[in-house]
Amino acid sequence: MSANVQNETRRRGDAETRRREGEVSEERETDSPERISFSSRRVSASPRPRVSFSETERAWLLLFGMSAIFIVSALWQPSDEAGLILCPFRALTGLRCPGCGMTHAFCAIAHGHLWRAIEYNPFSPLLFLAGVLAWANAAATLLRLDFIRRGFARLRLTKEMTWCLLALVMVWWVVRLVKGI
Repeated sequence: MSANVQNETRRRGDAETRRREGEVSEERETDSPERISFSSRRVSASPRPRVSFSETERAWLLLFGMSAIFIVSALWQPSDEAGLILCPFRALTGLRCPGCGMTHAFCAIAHGHLWRAIEYNPFSPLLFLAGVLAWANAAATLLRLDFIRRGFARLRLTKEMTWCLLALVMVWWVVRLVKGI
């Protein structure tokens, strides 16, 4: 018997077993009318289809998304006056999150004001650089420049580096909240 025939037989057997279990469950429920049970309703247990993008699709999404961020950063000059609050955490709590000031900082970097960007958020130059590198990696993926992509693969963060950066951001957040920066 070939593997395909065996798989088909096994699948039919599984379906038959599930059908029989459903009938037995329904018979049990009809025996006692005072007992209310919802087990006779069989809900399909098939998992939701997982959306997965190909490497090229991810590269296009990243390239367009980062390009939009860079274009807005270059064209927009937000004022320093209190006004529109873009941060949902700050809008709800009135407290600044670790990323507050990042929009102003990206705009400052795009206009060549690095020190001002650091004043808005000290992590902004690192995040901006990470965005530029991600954009370049996406472009290299679409242009099939494997030698460049291999170089970017060497720049990936290790698990330890990621935890250290996360801890640093959390310390920054506590300092920001305590000092009211």
